[in-house]
Amino acid sequence: MLRWSGYWIVSASALMITSCAMPQGTTQQDPIPGRAATFVARGSGDYVQDKNFYLLTALSEDPGARSTVTADPALAELARRSAAALSLAYETCKHATTCSPAPMIYAAADIQLVADRLSKLAAPGGPLNALVRRNLRLSGRFQRHADLDDAAFMKASWIETAAGVNRLYRVYGLGEAPRYPAIDAMSYKPDSSEFQSLVKAVLETQIDGAKAGDPFFANWLQVGLDMLELSQRDEAARYEPMDRGVNAAAASRARSIDWSKLPYAAILVPGAGTLEGERGLSAAGALRVRLAARRYAEKLAPFVIVSGGHVHPNKTLYAEAIEMKRELMDRYHVPENAILVDPHARHTTTNLRNGERLIHTLGVPETKPVLLTTSRDQSLYIEGPVFLRRNEEELGYQPLTVVKRLTPHDLVMAQNLMSLHADPRDPLDP
Repeated sequence: MLRWSGYWIVSASALMITSCAMPQGTTQQDPIPGRAATFVARGSGDYVQDKNFYLLTALSEDPGARSTVTADPALAELARRSAAALSLAYETCKHATTCSPAPMIYAAADIQLVADRLSKLAAPGGPLNALVRRNLRLSGRFQRHADLDDAAFMKASWIETAAGVNRLYRVYGLGEAPRYPAIDAMSYKPDSSEFQSLVKAVLETQIDGAKAGDPFFANWLQVGLDMLELSQRDEAARYEPMDRGVNAAAASRARSIDWSKLPYAAILVPGAGTLEGERGLSAAGALRVRLAARRYAEKLAPFVIVSGGHVHPNKTLYAEAIEMKRELMDRYHVPENAILVDPHARHTTTNLRNGERLIHTLGVPETKPVLLTTSRDQSLYIEGPVFLRRNEEELGYQPLTVVKRLTPHDLVMAQNLMSLHADPRDPLDP
């Protein structure tokens, strides 16, 4: 089996279990069209990095790609300037009254420089072309760029990645408001002495670990990730690798499913979120679970997918999907091997997107519909124009598309492979 981070996680002949903990060299098939049986995902050992910034993991962990970017004169010069920016930020912390990671942010000119170099190196005949064709494209992480030629694919993937890393600095280092500040913001006031002391510690720790010959992005990426870690926003890494934990039983059972005999790939249940004062599963979530248990008892699908992360209230200790799974098993006696959890989604948009990702990992034919089961109000919302616009604005596509309504609680949904695309603008659940 092949391991990698995130939702690309199942196994067996037509399936693929993925997480960044897998030893390199293992191969397996998966349901992404055109992916070679010899595809090997790269892993850094850091789930947050790999799920948000797989391009940088691939450039660093693929030996040939790493040699290419470290040897390129323009990128090597950027590496030197990045090291100088790290030293400047640290010296400023030592001698000034304020301490900020701002000098580490890549300027627009630097992002463009890298875009030009990587796209040239990735063009047909270039030393990074094989990485694009045999790894980046086949990973599914850059699915929205799939129609671009290799050079343009690399350029678009880099620009998106760079914006994501810079966003870590701006939101979790400088205090810029994220899209949903009530649940995603940094945990400190950026001008507080406590936070500035932590920033200084990050910078001096990175200086201690920096090595000559590191890729141009090494200091920039690590300090950016450390800004996220200072606020303990590690939600993207929690429960990984899911195939060996919360989803192990269902992933194993999926190997024996005959999908042609089933009307739906899965019953997908979006979360509701807990209110202030609620613990564990919310009242609204419990009612949605009850509906899903009924549909499962009717043998409409072999799996129930429950979706909801550590979201409401902010930094809650409870992941809604984990609580929903417990309710399905304890109260309704749904077997564990019939339940898949998505403990990362933070919004209705990503409930659908992440559910679709899990469905892909099961080896389900892309034409097999999904049954979305939820409360009547959420069902109507998902079917309506406001939610459709929100998907386009926040994701850039429709993760699942309504085919028809069966009941006030049930929508038949068509799959969309675009859901595999990782979104580093949302580092808590890319």
